[in-house]
Amino acid sequence: YDLITVNVYFVGLTALSQTMTPLVLPLLVQRFAGEAAQGRLYGNLRLWGLMTAVLVQAAAGMLSDRYRGRWGRRRPFILAGTLLDLLCIVGIAYAATLEGMSGYRLLFAVFILLMTATNIAHGPQQGLIPDLVPPEQRGLFSGGKALMEVPVPLMLVAFTIGPLVGRGRLNAALLALGGILLGTMALTMLVRERPLS
Repeated sequence: YDLITVNVYFVGLTALSQTMTPLVLPLLVQRFAGEAAQGRLYGNLRLWGLMTAVLVQAAAGMLSDRYRGRWGRRRPFILAGTLLDLLCIVGIAYAATLEGMSGYRLLFAVFILLMTATNIAHGPQQGLIPDLVPPEQRGLFSGGKALMEVPVPLMLVAFTIGPLVGRGRLNAALLALGGILLGTMALTMLVRERPLS
């Protein structure tokens, strides 16, 4: 039970990155900018997104280290980050209805917000194993984390979201992604985390 609840959110995080980076963003950038400019604009989007992710993840991790809420240190950040993620996914779906550089500019802004929201949750999520797992069980829990980070979300995206994007059903793919994020976050809220004294 604990092995799943402590690690399951990594399924949602990896499903998000496996959906956005290789599937949704290149498709939308090509639609907005055409083939001539898509490489430069996609690279710009990824660069700013990664810089945002690095800074926000570190800051959120440090803030959650000292957070004294009654839900514990990590879960409030995971909840808030996921809810913001869902709003950003709606924003990306709306951006997909636009055309030209106005669509790209909105996509860029929403993607930076998505990276901010995701890493508000990701930094604190990284602290659950060191916080809650006894040293003699950390190897087992780290193995569970690896399983939830790579093969499980990869199969989920390959068999559900990927085919939807391939058939041009972007809204359905984003809805499935939102469902995965929401479900994994809900299971993570069951973690037995105590408030920091």
